[in-house]
Amino acid sequence: MNGKMGSYIRSFFRCAAALVLAAAVAASPLQITALAGSGTQPATEAQTSAAQAAAPQKSAAVRPAVPTVSAVSRRSKVYLKWGAVSGANVYYVYRRNAGTRGYTKIKETTKLKYTDSGVNAGSSYVYKVRAVSTASGLQSKTSKALKILVCAINPNKKMIALTFDDGPGPYTEAIVKCLKKYGMHATFFVVGNRVGMYPNAVRSAFNAGCEIGNHSYDHAYLPNLSYADIKAEIKKTNKNVKAVIGQNPTITRPTYGAVNSSVRKAVGMPLICWSVDTLDWKTRSKSATIKSVMSNARDGAIILMHDIHQPTQQAALALIPKLVKEGYQLVTVSELARYHKVSLKKGYVYYSITK
Repeated sequence: MNGKMGSYIRSFFRCAAALVLAAAVAASPLQITALAGSGTQPATEAQTSAAQAAAPQKSAAVRPAVPTVSAVSRRSKVYLKWGAVSGANVYYVYRRNAGTRGYTKIKETTKLKYTDSGVNAGSSYVYKVRAVSTASGLQSKTSKALKILVCAINPNKKMIALTFDDGPGPYTEAIVKCLKKYGMHATFFVVGNRVGMYPNAVRSAFNAGCEIGNHSYDHAYLPNLSYADIKAEIKKTNKNVKAVIGQNPTITRPTYGAVNSSVRKAVGMPLICWSVDTLDWKTRSKSATIKSVMSNARDGAIILMHDIHQPTQQAALALIPKLVKEGYQLVTVSELARYHKVSLKKGYVYYSITK
């Protein structure tokens, strides 16, 4: 029995030793050193490599992304802006005259915007922006070329305000694109609950120099609402517009052109009606809309249309160049008032704006 017990004990210790050895082999070089005890022996090459691999590595510098740039012309100046680029702390602005070659760097700025006042009204310019990291010395590629026609409003020549109600909608951006092509502006009176459906249309119009006006939140008949409800209609729409373009509308078009004393007081803005009702919402006719505008166009006129209807979009694409050819300058309502030296007042109703 004693002999067998001794044999069992010897077998037990042999198995235990084998298990310890296997564990040591599986351990990393650093773990073996720790198990070995004193820690006074120099690290092996394998240990050093393992330690370096485990240590945090300094990441390589990344080239800044290309900035996305927008521009608008107002009052014979060009206003550029772009979004922040991760890793960039400086931006280079380049410009060239349309029709010429080669860009000139006109500004280095840490801001996300730049106003170019060194331009000539009636001329076109092309801009690019580059994002730069001064810490790494890396630069982005230049942004996509952005061509802009500097507005050339002559206050002594006739002007007209095209206005579009009930949008934004699927046809808004096509109208904006046509306005940009001819360097002209319009006013879009938006319904608040539609702004979130077409935010890009609102943003495109604003960035093109057009004006965004308030047209209630859900096209309610305002005179039938309480004072508090009228204010809520205006406030909710202002909030939605500001979320897209960064500022509140400063003018309102009352729905159906309906105004009473409560509307005048509650809206708290100038109330813009119209001198020419195209009835485009009723006729849904491109030709009828064109005829209505061209036969009633006058200096200082405010034209009512609706950009939620495709025939209106088609009419607008034809009307814009027609009116320009007839010598009209297409301006926003606020521009019409400014150039005609009319101060728009809260609670007042305007049907046209003449000198």
